[in-house]
Amino acid sequence: GLLAPGRPSGGFFNPNYLATWLAICSMWTLSQGGRWRLWVTPILVAGLLATGSRSATLGLVLGIAVHGVFRLGVKTGLTLTVAGLGAALAFVLRGRWVSNLDSYGFDRVQIWPTALKAGWLEPWGWGLGDASHAFRMVGVELDHGTVRFPKVAYHAHNELLQLWVELGWLSLMALAALLLALSPLKRTPKTISVIAASTIPALLGGPLRVPVILCGLALFLGSELNDTIQEREGPALGPPVLALAAIGRSEEH
Repeated sequence: GLLAPGRPSGGFFNPNYLATWLAICSMWTLSQGGRWRLWVTPILVAGLLATGSRSATLGLVLGIAVHGVFRLGVKTGLTLTVAGLGAALAFVLRGRWVSNLDSYGFDRVQIWPTALKAGWLEPWGWGLGDASHAFRMVGVELDHGTVRFPKVAYHAHNELLQLWVELGWLSLMALAALLLALSPLKRTPKTISVIAASTIPALLGGPLRVPVILCGLALFLGSELNDTIQEREGPALGPPVLALAAIGRSEEH
C-alpha cells in the first residue's frame, strides 16, 4: 500500500483498515454453520496476519476468545484467552513496536493526551472532520522519544477521542444513544465476537471512518437487531433501536 510499502492493503489506503475488515469477516464466518467456514476462516486469518496489524491481531484473538468461552466454558475459555492474548502481545510488542522498524510506535502516548486537551478547549467540538485542524492548533509533540523529527497528527488514533475532539460533549450523547440502541442485542458468540474484533482496532486507530467498514458493521448490527425485534415479546423497543434495525432490515430486500 502507499502508506506501508511491503504490507498488503487490499485496496484500502491503510493495511490496518484491511486487517480490521478481515477480523470482522473472520468472526462472522466462524459463527456460521457448514463446512465452508473451516477453510474460509483460515484464509481470512492468514490475510489479516499478512498485514502485520497489531490492533487487528489483538481484536482477532479477543473475538476467538469469545467463541472459546461460549463453546468450551468460562474456565477453559479464559485460560485459552490469557494464553492467546499473551502470544498476541508478544507479536504486537516485537520489533515493529519497539525498534526502528516502526519509529511511530509510541506516537499515541503523545496524541491521546493532546486529543483530551483539544476536546476540553472546545466543549462542543471543533466540528466533524476538523480534528486535524484541532491538532495543528493545539500542537502534538512528536519530536521526542523514538521519533526524531516533528510530525503533525491528523487524527486521534482512537475513535472515541476522535469523536471527543470533533463533537465535544455531543459525542457522549451520541455514544449513549448507540449503547441504548445496541442494548437489546442477544448476547451470542457471533454478535459479541464481531463487536470485540472491531472494538480493539477502533480504540487504537481509526477504521470506523472507512465507509465499507462502518456500513458493514451497521448492516450486521442492524440485521441482528431486526432478528431481536422479531423474536422479542413484551414492550416495544425505542426509536434508536428501531432506527438501527431498519438498516439491517433493508439488507434483506
